[in-house]
Amino acid sequence: MEDKYLPLGTVVILYDKQFPLMITGFKTVNMGTGNTFDYAGCIYPFGLIDEKGTILFNHNKIAKVLFTGYKSENSDKYNEILKNDVTNFSVEQFFIEPIHKEEQSESEN
Repeated sequence: MEDKYLPLGTVVILYDKQFPLMITGFKTVNMGTGNTFDYAGCIYPFGLIDEKGTILFNHNKIAKVLFTGYKSENSDKYNEILKNDVTNFSVEQFFIEPIHKEEQSESEN
């Protein structure tokens, strides 16, 4: 596993869990302990079913990647930010041009 931060939607198995997890976030802080974890995830295929459904874990706990989530130019850019300094970025850097319904051709409607 070369990339420290796998894309959102990636499904993994951890060494100490008996179920797959889907990555839903990065660099998440446990409010009880103050510890920061590489990833936040939820049990796959159930998703976030309640407030206790988030599981925090670090990259070194990943035993196997079952599915790699969607990657794009923006996700690659964010991966670089995560590896360096996540506090120094603006969400606006990642905006894409909106797609308007009227731009679709008649055959798509």
